[in-house]
Amino acid sequence: MTHDVITAQPHHTVGQIKSKMTKSSLSNIPVVSSDNTPIGVVSTSDILAVEKEGTPVSNIMIEKIYTIPEYEDVSVAARVMRNHK
Repeated sequence: MTHDVITAQPHHTVGQIKSKMTKSSLSNIPVVSSDNTPIGVVSTSDILAVEKEGTPVSNIMIEKIYTIPEYEDVSVAARVMRNHK
C-alpha cells in the first residue's frame, strides 16, 4: 500500500487523466470526492474507449468499487479481489 496515491476528481477530463497515467506509468487511477473519499476508478481501457479528451472522468469511471481499511491484512485484500474478480 502507498500513502501518496495519485488520484483524479470527477470534473477532471479524460485528457488530464491520460496524461497522469502516462507520466506515472499507471493503469488505473482512483477517482475521489472533494473530501478524498473514493467514488470510482478509471482504467486504461476506459480511457481508450473515449474519443473526446474533454470528456469528464465522471462520465466514464466505474462506480462500483471495493475498499478495505488500511489496517487489514493483505490476505483480506486478496480475498476481496478474488470474490469480486
